[in-house]
Amino acid sequence: MKWTKTIVFQYWLGMMVLSLAGILSFTGFYFWKEADELEQGLRLEGISVANTVGSAIGLPLMDLKIEEINPLAYALALQPDIQYVIIRDLRGNIISQKGETMGVNDIIVEKVPVSYLKSPSEKLR
Repeated sequence: MKWTKTIVFQYWLGMMVLSLAGILSFTGFYFWKEADELEQGLRLEGISVANTVGSAIGLPLMDLKIEEINPLAYALALQPDIQYVIIRDLRGNIISQKGETMGVNDIIVEKVPVSYLKSPSEKLR
């Protein structure tokens, strides 16, 4: 075909290829940026939830009332953005674990240490 060899067609084809490359690179950058912002939002939400849990379980944790901690862990594990909840004591022993910890490769894990003293003179071990 003769019209495919004309300079106008070649110029048009070059412009279309450049336009397509520009659109694809802009879209890829936009999706990368949105994924990064979503991850940061989930990370901040995880920190907020972990801090809230820390303040909510402080007193039951000091008094070793595990039965008061379990309902909170169950409620958190039912949230759509939270896959699992693990509450540990100072020695690292698991006090409460709710949700599925296996099966997901890329997850964001937030840990917030909580330290409470029964009295100002008591020291952590």
